[in-house]
Amino acid sequence: MNWTAAQKEAITYENKQNILVAAAAGSGKTAVLVERIIRKILDPTEPVSVDEILVLTFTNAAAREMKNKIAAAIEKKLKEIPDNQHLRSQTTKIAAADVSTIHSFAQKIISNNIHLTNIPAGFSLIGEAENELLLKDALEDCLERYYERFDILPSFKELTLGHGGIKNDDNLRRAITNIYKFSRSLAEPSKWLNNSVKMYFEVYKSGTVSGTEWENIFLSCIKNSTRQLLDYYNTIIEISEKELPEEHTHAVFFEKEAEMFREIMKCGNIEEYIENRQNIKFLTRPRISKKDKEDAYLAEVLKNIADIREEAKKLFKSNKLFSYENIDSLSSSISLLYPRIKTLKNIILMLERRHTRLKLMRSSLDFSDLEHQLIKLIMKSDGSPTEFCKTLSNKYKAIFVDEYQDTNNIQDKLFQLISGGKRNIFMVGDLKQSIYGFRNASPKLFLNKLTEYSGENNNGHLIRLSDNFRSRKNVIDSVNYLFKNVMSKSTAEIDYTEDERLQSGADYPEVKNPSDYKTELIMTDVLDKSSGSDTRETAFQNKHELEARTVAERISKLVTFDKLSVYDSKTGEQRPVEYGDIVILLRSTKNTASIFEQVLREYNIQVISDSSEGYLDTIEIKTVLSFLEIIDNPLQDIPLIAVMRSPIFGFTADELAEIRTLNRHGNFYYCVKTAAQNDNTKAKKFFDVLNKMRGFSKYMGTDELIYKICYDLDYLAVAGSMSGGNIRQANLKILLQRAGDYERRAFKGLFSFVDYLNKINDSSSGMGQAKSTNGASSAVSITTVHKSKGLEYPVVILAGTTYGRPGGDSVLYDEKYGIGMEYIDVDKRIKHSCLSLDLIKYKKAKESKAEEIRLLYVAMTRAKEKLIISCTNESPGQSKGWKRPILNTRGEIISPYFENSKIFRDWIVLGYLPQKNAEELREVMESDISELKIDEAQNIQFKYISYTDENINLSQKESITCEKPINEDISISKPTDEPISKGLADELYNNLNYLYPNEELTRIPLKLSVSEIKRSMQDSLTEQDGEYTPILSSIADRTFHSASSGDAAEIGTITHYIMQHINPEFTQSEEQITEQITSLYANNILTNSQISLIDKDSIIKFYSSEIGCRMRNAYLKGSLKREFKLLFPVSASEIYGDKVSSDSKNAQIIVQGVADCFFIEDNEIVLLDYKTDNCSAIYAPKQAEKYKIQMDYYTEGIESIFGKKIKERIIFFLKPGTAVNI
Repeated sequence: MNWTAAQKEAITYENKQNILVAAAAGSGKTAVLVERIIRKILDPTEPVSVDEILVLTFTNAAAREMKNKIAAAIEKKLKEIPDNQHLRSQTTKIAAADVSTIHSFAQKIISNNIHLTNIPAGFSLIGEAENELLLKDALEDCLERYYERFDILPSFKELTLGHGGIKNDDNLRRAITNIYKFSRSLAEPSKWLNNSVKMYFEVYKSGTVSGTEWENIFLSCIKNSTRQLLDYYNTIIEISEKELPEEHTHAVFFEKEAEMFREIMKCGNIEEYIENRQNIKFLTRPRISKKDKEDAYLAEVLKNIADIREEAKKLFKSNKLFSYENIDSLSSSISLLYPRIKTLKNIILMLERRHTRLKLMRSSLDFSDLEHQLIKLIMKSDGSPTEFCKTLSNKYKAIFVDEYQDTNNIQDKLFQLISGGKRNIFMVGDLKQSIYGFRNASPKLFLNKLTEYSGENNNGHLIRLSDNFRSRKNVIDSVNYLFKNVMSKSTAEIDYTEDERLQSGADYPEVKNPSDYKTELIMTDVLDKSSGSDTRETAFQNKHELEARTVAERISKLVTFDKLSVYDSKTGEQRPVEYGDIVILLRSTKNTASIFEQVLREYNIQVISDSSEGYLDTIEIKTVLSFLEIIDNPLQDIPLIAVMRSPIFGFTADELAEIRTLNRHGNFYYCVKTAAQNDNTKAKKFFDVLNKMRGFSKYMGTDELIYKICYDLDYLAVAGSMSGGNIRQANLKILLQRAGDYERRAFKGLFSFVDYLNKINDSSSGMGQAKSTNGASSAVSITTVHKSKGLEYPVVILAGTTYGRPGGDSVLYDEKYGIGMEYIDVDKRIKHSCLSLDLIKYKKAKESKAEEIRLLYVAMTRAKEKLIISCTNESPGQSKGWKRPILNTRGEIISPYFENSKIFRDWIVLGYLPQKNAEELREVMESDISELKIDEAQNIQFKYISYTDENINLSQKESITCEKPINEDISISKPTDEPISKGLADELYNNLNYLYPNEELTRIPLKLSVSEIKRSMQDSLTEQDGEYTPILSSIADRTFHSASSGDAAEIGTITHYIMQHINPEFTQSEEQITEQITSLYANNILTNSQISLIDKDSIIKFYSSEIGCRMRNAYLKGSLKREFKLLFPVSASEIYGDKVSSDSKNAQIIVQGVADCFFIEDNEIVLLDYKTDNCSAIYAPKQAEKYKIQMDYYTEGIESIFGKKIKERIIFFLKPGTAVNI
């Protein structure tokens, strides 16, 4: 084999150093690793035996492939040198060689040295789903013990009430489970948990974050955020210096504003930061002079500067770290959380003990146990190696670690211990392909060694493999171009330098039309295609269906018309592309893969998807599970009717309706029982079978019950006769196998079996439907980017590029930052930000974006010959930043746009935007990019596709009328000459032409808020109503504008919040009111800038008014209600009028709302609503008319709930201090 210079170095380098091989995608790292092992075996001076080498990889498939390649290489060398006895002996040793996954290696070592552990001999590995159930049981036991002490353990009570959730404690359970699992990926879980608590204790003890680890972490994060802001201001200053006259008022103004943030960068401690943070204020920028307005070019420059500054303001306000304005706000929540964090730690430690006990009772270990048990075998409590570790170290002369970028903390610790300091570890990986953060992989380990070994110290040696032997040059060029623009230390933790660039090394035959292989970027217009009545789910499906149609059209054209020529490695010749050469890579297959499958089949394209969705939703599985549910408890109407309606028993809708008439109000089970007693033959047969099955359940396992359903009741045969019968039968057999596993694991109970299946479905292995292998080689594949890792395909279509990672957890964790959570005041039901949580969120957001970019790199480097990228122009979360890039004076997109993007599409668009032939792409942009620096590179082809209703229907028509083969397993009735009866014809006609009599009701909502009703009946709305939620975010946590730019909605929200929480008893003087407002700041509920938005005089006016005094008296009598939630029915015709027919006049809609205030006076009700509208006292009565509808509905609701008349309805306008009776 012709090795490159870098490959030769990786194969032969020896200098008593650890070696890190940074191997790019498709660089032949496996071949290099195998060749190095062979060279080690044949070393003339220090030959090693294959059983003295430890080779570790991350999947069983990769380990098998590696061992086979080593064995094949030994056989090949033996043919060349047949007399080499040492080499010949390796052929017998290779079978027992340690070429395996980390977990298989750990299992082998523990099993062979079981006497050194406390583990039962003959232990087995527990499955992921079974382990989840055991963990659930262990957690249930732990929490039960804590709930017994609920009233005497305040910290646990606060944890439960604050973080459990609204209806149950699922959120707390999830947080505990996630932290426990993460801690198990560390070498010393208990130490990490204790250190996490210690970080809180230090603040609890001192009362401040100053001088603690939090201070260093905060300053590092805040400076990184400030750097992004300065990127905007530096651009403004560059433009000002280039385009504005010297000392122009705008240039001076923005220079001063930039200086505020430069001062932040100089801060060395928290105190300095707080001092400089107080100086940050976005003031009103200077007005544009008449002279500047007359100069069109200058006016445009000033507008551009203003737009950039607005982006900077948005970035500042969206970053929660900047909301901490004083030492107290930084420290108080951390200090208050200390008891809760300590209790949380104790629960997790108890969970670890209980979970371990349950596993050992079954003589089982999980994968994490294998790692920790091996650590115990080879490491003492002080971190030094044990004697056994030294024995192990002496055995292995060389250690090879594949996919090192996916290693976690404990695994890396194992490598170092087994090496014994001999510097004999050969690590292969690629940081750019580190995509398993969700499995707690730590790319920092690779990054640290990459940095460390790049220097001239003797700690290790770095070798780079940059030649790509997988892809055509066109694919490599398009990959290099994009990642040169989007991959950097600030976005992906690594700069895409010349060292990281892919070099073309593949030798493909020349083709007639090289342009056919250019990377394509196709953008589908999916905006405004849904009607206003579409549900969110329908809109989601429409967007993905349109993109799927674009992909299907392109595949069809590629195979049928273009007939792209691809290289066949088996024949060594070119041939036309087939469907089996094409893969569609999705960021996530959830809810998306099924849409793509459906559309591709419409285009007569065979498809295979490895989506794990759908198994539990298939009709055959749902039927069996429903049967199990009613065997367990027949008093469940839905599963009972589902089983009766199924092909097993074949009840018709009319027969079920007839049975229901026997008892209209009881459980359906009793109706069936009565029917059986009344000699209804069909009902009697069903009832007898059900009772028999319930009898069997007393002594039979779940698998035996399923067997009886499938075989004794012939459901397996019935399923086989349905469409796709072979798949349905395979699904049932999988269910039977899962039930057998469930029973063998000593789990019991029909109810728990369904939970067991859900755990398997949610596990990493998933529980996808059975797949048909017929035609698999000629079918398009659909898979995720994660599952494509390590694979390659002639044609890759990357789609679903607007997928965004879910977030929003209220409890987070990190190896360095510990545990972070919100502080929730359980008495006031108010949640406050906590610095610990916000810092971890900030770090996790950066890591998440970095991993997304690396995922994009993995996706694009799967392509061998042709890469097609499909995008849509939707804006998830209404973010349109990708359409509005800002340029610096050099015509480059400024870095924050790449750093703050979150989805594939945004990086793809912004990265390829400067290409010469991306004119159509640039036309989609909404900002002025006329000065964008255009590159001469032309390695992508861009196409913009917009569908109309007409051409969507055309596509569907074409797909339906084309000649498609009919699946053999579809049952089709043969035509008959026999005439049908008139009665049957009339019945068919009536059924097919049936119109739902209340069809108009399907187009109106079941529930409306008072505000929605008001909006539907009025053209304008001047105030935004807020609603009380079970746990309110502290107003200090919300993103409001600064004092100079507060809008009406923000002012209204803050004012209503104060009116809700102020104590009316202490409002008789200006001093009392001022003191209450100030206390909201002191308690970290409001910030100074938010208090500055409040018109305190208007609140004083209100409590000094006649209605304010009446309200105070009502409060003292206990008859005042504030922020009162209303829920009451009204007639649909009352709201929608003529849209509701007379036949539906009795239909009702639930109305919900929140009344500001009302009180009882002389046994009648006074309704009061306060408004912050900016109006005068004279105009107030007219303004009050806008709220008449709202007051009418509040009146109707309150009177119906309390049975009392409302005698007065008053709207108080706070600005002018005017009360209006309405």
